[in-house]
Amino acid sequence: TRAQIIELGGSDGAITREVAAGRWTRARRGVVVVGAAPPTWEQRVLAAVLAAGPGALASNRTAIRVWGLVGRSGRIEVLLGGSRVAVVPGVVVHRTRDLPPRDIAQRAGIPVTSRARTLVDASAGQDGRVVAAWVDDATRRLGLDLVDLQECLQRRSGPGHRPLGHL
Repeated sequence: TRAQIIELGGSDGAITREVAAGRWTRARRGVVVVGAAPPTWEQRVLAAVLAAGPGALASNRTAIRVWGLVGRSGRIEVLLGGSRVAVVPGVVVHRTRDLPPRDIAQRAGIPVTSRARTLVDASAGQDGRVVAAWVDDATRRLGLDLVDLQECLQRRSGPGHRPLGHL
């Protein structure tokens, strides 16, 4: 059986009734799982992204895992563009004013930062050998374009941006 995660705009009373009847499982406030599939990490990530609101993306170490470049990732991280603010319990919420459309992607139904943006953001504080392995793997398996990576790195470095890692 396959589960579906949906974001709800209905009343909390209707949600509570469906959860109480066992038809839905509450994933986060306003986000439920419909169906009987066992819970997965991917469901938790999508629920966190939906709970953070429109335009939110899985990012940083979470995005590295969504792209299949690591097997574990720690706390779920999401990215919000513009001046939006969201508080999602248990989730690290990053904000950016620099989120052009080319930095936005989707993988396995999860809104996520692009391959290049993911590598740039997740490289901060990482060992150079680890980052090199990610880039090599992303180039071979995911079709990462090194020109895209270079352009993203240039956009994300310099005044107003935090120091980047070993790219």
